[in-house]
Amino acid sequence: MKHWINAIEFLILFSINGVMLWFFHSYFNLVMGIVMVLLLIGSLWCGYLVMNRVTCRIHAPLDNMDKGKEFRIYVELENPLWLSLPACYLMMEVGNEFLDEREEVVITMPLGPKNTSKASYPLSSKYVGDIKVKAVCLFADDWLGLRTTMIPLKNEVDVLVMPQGKGDAQMDLNAMEPGMEEAEESKLKGSDFSDVSEIREYIPGDSMKDIHWKLSAKKDEWMVKERLRMSSKQMAIVLELNPEEVEYSDENMELLYGIGKQCLASRVPIEIWWWNARFGEISHQKVESNYDLEQTVQHIIYDKMGQGFMAERFRAINPGKSFLLIHKGSWEMMGA
Repeated sequence: MKHWINAIEFLILFSINGVMLWFFHSYFNLVMGIVMVLLLIGSLWCGYLVMNRVTCRIHAPLDNMDKGKEFRIYVELENPLWLSLPACYLMMEVGNEFLDEREEVVITMPLGPKNTSKASYPLSSKYVGDIKVKAVCLFADDWLGLRTTMIPLKNEVDVLVMPQGKGDAQMDLNAMEPGMEEAEESKLKGSDFSDVSEIREYIPGDSMKDIHWKLSAKKDEWMVKERLRMSSKQMAIVLELNPEEVEYSDENMELLYGIGKQCLASRVPIEIWWWNARFGEISHQKVESNYDLEQTVQHIIYDKMGQGFMAERFRAINPGKSFLLIHKGSWEMMGA
């Protein structure tokens, strides 16, 4: 509607100038008519040319963010031409992919000649998730406001909002004993379930794989890495998430992270089971270290939240096996 109004106004002015030229035979009106025609052509051509040469870039923090902490997304529009437009409008889609929530955001930016325009947009999330910012399109009017030129964009960035571990996740691991089972012996051999606690001199009978070769070369004698073994017990943790219960699901993620860290600190390996909504299947991952826990939590977030009725599915796959169930913001041991 705005374009039609601008076009009608321009046409009225052009017609008035034409009538004055016909009536007065004035060179001034002739020049004005030529200028108006050139301005019309230049406006439409400039808008199309600039919009098809502009480059859009989006930058986001590389580190994972904490819940409720504000961070900024930075946007750059680079115009390589000596032509300009009064304003550009960048449409972005911002949302938490884990919760499947999105909203549209429009940023207004000037586009000067041979210049890079910069802007920032503040974001924060009260929930754990994958904050995705996607540049959808860039559009702008020509100088006369007669036509809007739009170009599609495919730029996108992600920022992970990670749990910190719920404070009340502290618990007596003895209460979890019914949910633990013997871990595979093969996993207990080697360094998968172990950390280096100290370095000592070699004792006959020590495994050659535990020798600290670099330190041994410096000291000119064999030095051995003393490993602190993980428990032979393994905890199965089943995570329930429900898109219709966002608050509970967020608490469940906090509990998972807190319980996981506590188990690993107590040398108890865990195996986490969850519903992969992205592919519609059950996923599970053995966690042997804090790094594994971080990676698994990120995997869960990328898989999106979905109601998978995990307790029933876990029992169907593992009949007779006890497990720790995290649901509705709490945990409980589930018997076979």
